[in-house]
Amino acid sequence: MSGTGANQRLDDLLTRLEEMLARTGKAESGKQNAQTPDAIDQVLSVPPRVTNTRSLRDHAVVQKFREEMLTGLIQVDTAHQLLGLIGEAMKLAMV
Repeated sequence: MSGTGANQRLDDLLTRLEEMLARTGKAESGKQNAQTPDAIDQVLSVPPRVTNTRSLRDHAVVQKFREEMLTGLIQVDTAHQLLGLIGEAMKLAMV
């Protein structure tokens, strides 16, 4: 597989992971059923937390893997780091 083809596959994989992660962050909260506010109502009344995210494409491990892939000299450690990063992203996406 050429460097360009492998690069496109890596981009496709990262796009799918980012889409999965984006979908998991959109869970709806339940509606209030109780008439008397309780601790859960207090928590639900607080504005939702905001988490800053960044693209996996910008991660140093992905950039290093891309560089090594283009030269054709991918080190085992770099591949291991990329797979670990993808594994962590998959765990978050599957929650």
